[in-house]
Amino acid sequence: MGWADEQAAAGGRARVTMTRRRGLVAAALGLGGALVLASCGANKYTYIDNGKENTYIRVPSAWKVFNVDGDGVRPAALPDSVETVWHVAFDASAKPSVKHTTAIDALPPTSIDKPVGQLQIYNVQGSFNQELSLTTARSTVLGIDPLGVPDDVKDLVEIVSYTPIARDGLQGSRVVYNLHNEGDPWQTVDATTLFDQSRNRFYVLRIGCTSSCFKDNQNAISQIATSWKVVR
Repeated sequence: MGWADEQAAAGGRARVTMTRRRGLVAAALGLGGALVLASCGANKYTYIDNGKENTYIRVPSAWKVFNVDGDGVRPAALPDSVETVWHVAFDASAKPSVKHTTAIDALPPTSIDKPVGQLQIYNVQGSFNQELSLTTARSTVLGIDPLGVPDDVKDLVEIVSYTPIARDGLQGSRVVYNLHNEGDPWQTVDATTLFDQSRNRFYVLRIGCTSSCFKDNQNAISQIATSWKVVR
């Protein structure tokens, strides 16, 4: 995976831009004290980057981007050896909200009729960092490992695609999977989990909605997932 090469605002705060980092010329507007927005003509995309963490991602400009700063809408905390470093969310719905994006945290996700996504970076320490593996990375945040579902619920999960990742000190995988509860609509999630034990970092990107919605927005969702870059 590639990497951004410039540092964001002081303290590594999130910066959202409508152009690539080089040649940026725009007026800035603060959002939530941590996101900075900059516009550039009729650009189709918003670039979200964290220079301190050397990561960025591109989402359609029509999608609303949020910085999640611990205002009570986050899912339950991870173990004590895990600390959230950065958390952004994005929502393609007509009435976007951070709360709406947390629907993807449910297992399976509650019915989401427009794509939502969350990008999180964690500082991981101690045994949690030492014991990270492809399986534990997926199951820690996704709630299950889609590739290792117990037999009694295996009919409720389908693997659409799986790509292992090992590059530049990063290990992880990208998996697209369908899941549902009996009687409920199928949901589809595109999830990438990465970890770098030498830097004590754990990265998670999830994008999803109902399976019919996902199919309608598959190109946009895939472009977001493949645009995500982390640089060592």
